[in-house]
Amino acid sequence: MTAPVETVRGAARTLRTVLINIVVLATLLVAVEAVARLAVYATRGSATAGLQERTLNLDYEPFVMFGPGWDSQLARPPADGLPTVMLVGGSTAQGFAPEILETALAGRFGRRVRVVNAAYGGYNVRQEVVVAALWAGRVKPAALVSLDGHNDLEHRLRVAASGGFFLDPTYHFYLTRPYLAPFAYLASRSQAYNAVTRAMARRRVGAAAEYADAIPVYLEGQHALTVIARGLDASRLMVLQPFVAFKQPRSAEERAFTAYEYREPVMRALYKDQMNWVGKVQTVPQDQLEQLQNLPPNQIAVQSGKFAGLQDWASLRGLAPAKSNQCLGNADTVNKLVEITGNVTNDYPDFKGTPGFVINGKLLDETATWAALEPKLKEALR
Repeated sequence: MTAPVETVRGAARTLRTVLINIVVLATLLVAVEAVARLAVYATRGSATAGLQERTLNLDYEPFVMFGPGWDSQLARPPADGLPTVMLVGGSTAQGFAPEILETALAGRFGRRVRVVNAAYGGYNVRQEVVVAALWAGRVKPAALVSLDGHNDLEHRLRVAASGGFFLDPTYHFYLTRPYLAPFAYLASRSQAYNAVTRAMARRRVGAAAEYADAIPVYLEGQHALTVIARGLDASRLMVLQPFVAFKQPRSAEERAFTAYEYREPVMRALYKDQMNWVGKVQTVPQDQLEQLQNLPPNQIAVQSGKFAGLQDWASLRGLAPAKSNQCLGNADTVNKLVEITGNVTNDYPDFKGTPGFVINGKLLDETATWAALEPKLKEALR
């Protein structure tokens, strides 16, 4: 009888030891989390404590990955004869009160309109394309407006390659390791865990030129929205979302929100230097521009980059010319650009290059600068 009793006592001691270790570990984790939350509150106040966005994007919705439930949100509009404007985009567009746009359009055109807001925080242009493709037919818009661009550039900083989605690893983990999903979900709500991941993200941010390959993907999505609008016989307006870091002065809430300040230098460079590149290309002699057509496809972008000074710009930001040339000469990216250009030239045979603008189906001529474009826009809005 002694042996079985000792066995039971040994098992009890083992179980007690395991339970004690679990309690100690849980206590330590709770203590670390409490310290992290107090530290965040002490250094940043409530601006970044308990960010809703940590869990907002985990509310799964078919086809768009996450969302508010578009089937119920985008009901068929009343048959009252009012023209409908459908707005797509990310959080900036989502927070854009429909009444503001309705009032502005009514004042401009002298008639009432209805604005349907189909934007959602965190969306990039590809998700907007899915929303428009699935639900615009139900809304039947007279105009499809996109207010976006920031997420498409900023999310590129979080993925290894252009075209990827920053939540892909999360969804893949949930689907392939469902038994660990509850722990991953708890970690996503932890300030301590998020502090570690944010610190790692700061260290991974490279030079702005490394992320410029997000632009062709963004333009491809914009073209898809235009195709959808044409299929619905709707007007189409693309608005590049202003970058909040350019705003001066900022509100108290904007000044307090500092969680993503480390990304601002890269984002500023991607937004602000675009016009400098365009200006340099415009000064290149015409005969040199024509010689581009004789180069192999993968060398056209490299030489165009030299005209714009892109390699020098990238070099000043830590990216070697050989690396930027490799990026510009990437065959897959070039093929995507060729496809986009081919679609444009088929629709508009007189298209000369970017920047180019189309208003109400008419290709504008000599409008590469704002001074030349603004009068055309004002004329179209009369």
